Amino acid sequence: YAWNLEDQGMKLWVQWKTWSKDDLKNKAEMSDADATFCHAVLECNKDRPDLVRKFQTPEFADLQSFFQKRFPEAIEQDAQTFAVRLTDGAGATHVSCLQVERYLEQAKTVRDAFTNMEKGL
Repeated sequence: YAWNLEDQGMKLWVQWKTWSKDDLKNKAEMSDADATFCHAVLECNKDRPDLVRKFQTPEFADLQSFFQKRFPEAIEQDAQTFAVRLTDGAGATHVSCLQVERYLEQAKTVRDAFTNMEKGL
């Protein structure tokens, strides 16, 4: 969708952040589901904190929790190692909650999750 927006001269999100859901569908050529999702995020819709949360960067404990949820059979040390590998010394990361969740969904095994981190995240 970014290409569609840029082609229309909308290079910055502030240029379209006030658009309605229908504007997003028509002008950005988004599907109904994607326009609904995008509109809720742009508005910081209080009824949909689950959507807004996906774009936030996770904290160290969140990373551990995501890993443990995906691999309940894994030992606690694996979850900690996963979080350490994704964070800097201050516990900050460069990826969003959504990116981590999608990455972990694709990992078939704990080993898979560790092996592909560099290219997947």
